[in-house]
Amino acid sequence: MRYTGQGWEIPVQYDAAHFAPGDETKLVTAFEEAYRTLFGRVIEGLEVEVTNWSLTVATPERVSPSVPAPGTRKDAPVRRMRTVFDAALRIHVEAREVARDAMEPGAVIEGPAIIIETETSTIVPDAYRAEMQRDGALMIVRKEAVP
Repeated sequence: MRYTGQGWEIPVQYDAAHFAPGDETKLVTAFEEAYRTLFGRVIEGLEVEVTNWSLTVATPERVSPSVPAPGTRKDAPVRRMRTVFDAALRIHVEAREVARDAMEPGAVIEGPAIIIETETSTIVPDAYRAEMQRDGALMIVRKEAVP
């Protein structure tokens, strides 16, 4: 909002669930409070105009149910070994290749590894491991630091 004729505007917060005729006075009051906060005064007798509207709309956040950890952990079936470049180590390393559709809940693959799918691959660096969750999601976890 701004005083009519000014070349710049100031942001004005106005919380209203409904905007109805007669609320213009409340909007001008909100502008004057914001203007006074920025400049220490208001200018009497000048009209106020809105130059931009910004609206924020939200719905209540949905709580996702937690996924229980797989009951047992087992090594994921390795298809083959592949040479890949590990950017963190800055060297080529031998990585285990695992087909994602062959991983069951509880399957774990230690990095370096490549989990392959039809149209993508997940790279698991040396410092991480991948664990297949009960819902089919991969959880990539940093390995504990070795002293």
